Amino acid sequence: MKLTFINQLLRMRLPMQSSVTLIALLSTSTFAADEISLEDKERIIEIISVSGIRQSLQTGIDLKRADSRIIDAVVAEDIGKLPDNNIAEALQRITGVSINREFGVGSEVSIRGLSQNRVELNGRSTMGDGRKGVNFQDFPSYFLSEVEVIKSPTPEMIEGALGGTINLKTQQPLELRKYFGLISLKGEYTDNSENVGPIFHATFGDKWKLDAGGNIGILGSFTYQDRDLIQHETRVGMNAERLNINNPNVDPSAIYTVPVDFTYFPKVDRRERSAGNMMFQWEPESKNVEIYLDATFTKREGNNQGYSPTTLLHSPFSNDAEKNADFAIDENNQLNSYYDSDLVFENSTTSSFRATDSLGFAFGGRWIMTNNIDIAGEVNYVSSTSSEPYYDMRFFAIDPLAEAANPSATNYLLNGATYFSDNANAPSILLDDLDTFTNRDYWALSSYDVRDNAIENEETATRFDLTYYEPFLEMEEVTSLDTGLRFTSSRYKKTQDSLKLANLHSSLTQDGESVLVTMNDFPEASIKDYNFDAFPGNNQPLDLSRFAMFDNAILQKSGKATAIINNLLAGTNIGSDNELSFNYDEYAVVDEETLAAYLQFNIDTKIAGYPLRSIVGGRYVYTNLSVEAYETDEEGNNVLVRTEKDYSDFLPSVNITLELSKQTLVRFAAANVMRRAEFLELSPSHVVSVDSTTASRGNPNLNPYRATQLDVSVEQYWGKGNMLSGAIFYKDVKSFLKTEEECWDNPDYVALSNEVNRADLCYLDGRIEEPTATSNLAELGLTTTYESNGESGKVQGIELGYQQMLKYGLGTSLNYTYAHSEDPNNIPLLDISKDTVNAAIFYEKNGISTRFAYTYRSRFLEDDNEYRLQRVSQLDTLNGENDLSARQSFREPIKQLDWSASYDFSEGVRLQMDIVNLLKEPTRDSTYLGSVYQVRQADRRFSIGVRYMY
Repeated sequence: MKLTFINQLLRMRLPMQSSVTLIALLSTSTFAADEISLEDKERIIEIISVSGIRQSLQTGIDLKRADSRIIDAVVAEDIGKLPDNNIAEALQRITGVSINREFGVGSEVSIRGLSQNRVELNGRSTMGDGRKGVNFQDFPSYFLSEVEVIKSPTPEMIEGALGGTINLKTQQPLELRKYFGLISLKGEYTDNSENVGPIFHATFGDKWKLDAGGNIGILGSFTYQDRDLIQHETRVGMNAERLNINNPNVDPSAIYTVPVDFTYFPKVDRRERSAGNMMFQWEPESKNVEIYLDATFTKREGNNQGYSPTTLLHSPFSNDAEKNADFAIDENNQLNSYYDSDLVFENSTTSSFRATDSLGFAFGGRWIMTNNIDIAGEVNYVSSTSSEPYYDMRFFAIDPLAEAANPSATNYLLNGATYFSDNANAPSILLDDLDTFTNRDYWALSSYDVRDNAIENEETATRFDLTYYEPFLEMEEVTSLDTGLRFTSSRYKKTQDSLKLANLHSSLTQDGESVLVTMNDFPEASIKDYNFDAFPGNNQPLDLSRFAMFDNAILQKSGKATAIINNLLAGTNIGSDNELSFNYDEYAVVDEETLAAYLQFNIDTKIAGYPLRSIVGGRYVYTNLSVEAYETDEEGNNVLVRTEKDYSDFLPSVNITLELSKQTLVRFAAANVMRRAEFLELSPSHVVSVDSTTASRGNPNLNPYRATQLDVSVEQYWGKGNMLSGAIFYKDVKSFLKTEEECWDNPDYVALSNEVNRADLCYLDGRIEEPTATSNLAELGLTTTYESNGESGKVQGIELGYQQMLKYGLGTSLNYTYAHSEDPNNIPLLDISKDTVNAAIFYEKNGISTRFAYTYRSRFLEDDNEYRLQRVSQLDTLNGENDLSARQSFREPIKQLDWSASYDFSEGVRLQMDIVNLLKEPTRDSTYLGSVYQVRQADRRFSIGVRYMY
């Protein structure tokens, strides 16, 4: 049997750009085998060079239009140049996509409100610290020629995406027409840190015709970036309580939201990233075989420095001075300003050093075995290794006069502060004594905590795929049949060595007498004065931004910092031989094996005279996992326990595209999808807070997320790169997880708990009252959260998209997403904004290109268990019973404007400029009632550079 010309074209290995043209032609209703002209054939083979914003948007629309799935695509403006310098920030321009940021840099992506997505590289797994794949901050956008966001799956696609699959696609060497080279050098200025860092990228590739016949191609890329960032942050805790004041403006029976624990929390993030990609391809003269080897590495090193001068133990209106001071209450019953005269003060410095190495290797090939059969196979190995030592040193302010009079007591320095907030910007915090945090005579060492965390994550995958063209002679509408198998073996391992010295300010003795280690006892060069310009442009005074603290540069050197601490503690009851030891509570190993098989039919037919394309089939997946963790037996010994679990899923799917005209497409898609729980969600090992008052653990009995999804869309195309689209989506997430609490009996951690924050502990007998610093420790445990299998949750909404190329070099793209979500208790799901808007306008002509891009996300539930929010809810309860919104934290609306521009000096030489976060909008977190408790402000990032391509 002879294949039609269409199927012959489908089986040709064509460059990416020409495959776009091919698919677009194949999708038109008039394109039939007997209607192809010589001009059409030449146009199919032609390589279209994608260059510039306009061509990038046009090609993205062509990909969307031609695909039989519901997808969106971001295409590089040129080799090594996505429209944004960060992958997540480029994806946020797509309908239905929103992102989260870390230090103002795009880090995670949500698709239609769900963050449980797959991130693939050329259709295969990537690896990070969990199931979400590579961190977008670690992987450079310069490697990519295209990024697909696939919202409706097909059976051949790898399972594991609840929201969608993000496929990162690199340039292929056999796509090159000739030798290619690219060198790019940029400088990036970050205005909070006032630092300039380099960004370097190079790509080289070529292909050759071999004397023995066939073609060989090699393409390699390398990127290096060095960046310093500073994030300013203020945060407070929120209590729900009655106010102890006789005032006509205060209802003695009402519950008010009271800000407590005022904290300024500046973070300095230094990161160095390098990455490389190398791909080799070979094909014979006949082009019926392709063999490839693809290798990628990323390496990220850096440290994060944090400081947190904090006021503690608030008791507003507890004396006449506080009752006579001015105060203000807003319409939500939040105490927006007040004076507290008898606060306790704490300061800490933290340092976490992160080193992450990821590797990926893929070896595979494709063989056109007969006129009807193609086979393909691949072996893929990916791994990620992260080392993240964490150091924390804390001090309490002690009253030196009281300490001299009675050293056996805990003599906290008590002083006052005035708080004011407009519920939008960073608050004003005025100290009665401006030297509270700078006077070294006050400060005594409280704790020293070191946690050396290590995570190893790896997967080996083998797959075999077969395509059978025109499998049924009597059913011409079935153009091909696809089937295949995929087997994976993976392992996740987390370990920790730790050292914790706690409550030294109250429990340290020498020769039977209570003693303190003050800042004045430290080596002189180890204590440093800090003075941050907190929230530049904000005129509110913040007296917490000046403080003395242990030098963070020394804290990063664990051996040196520990030696200083041991020297200071020599001769005390703690001793001088403190060192890290293995932490059994943090050990976790998850081994997992999966086997998947799929069958799908590709159909091309007509319904009532209208062309219809569809992909129908199913995927069967079997999962076997085992979880290892240590538990304590009745005799107090640590025993390694292994839990095993297996389950299977059948995932049917259908994708239908109906062509009402050459310009109008109607799509329908339905599928069952699944997503396995995160590795740490499965492990029963505990992660303990720095204060040793709270913890979280996993649950090996968790079921995977399972969902049924439906999509309907209408797309109207006209001209070149113009589109108007609308879509309705619905997801019913079964086995929705819910957070539960238990009281963990661990006397060792309870003994180390911060006595000032012991209210966060719990009573082992179930009492709901709050413990105090004087409570019997034998009766207490750590408040521990864990996930359990719950009921269903729903996400539904609409997407609207518009893109048009205008006259005079102008163009615009707009999209809007509405999403509504709820769990069985009518509480919204995490990280889902009701309204998301993206808008961009650009100009491109005569070598000049510029673009403004704006994004907006409405308020969304960011965390459902924020420890700083003490039962602040819509029900106004004190004990939190039946309070479904307890500890809910919401992210207030996010707005960001970015700008980019370029100028072509000559062929191959381009000047590039970018400004990210042009308006420098802060990020605000609030309670259910809208009381802002946390404000962050990240850097505005400026970059300028030159790229040379030849």
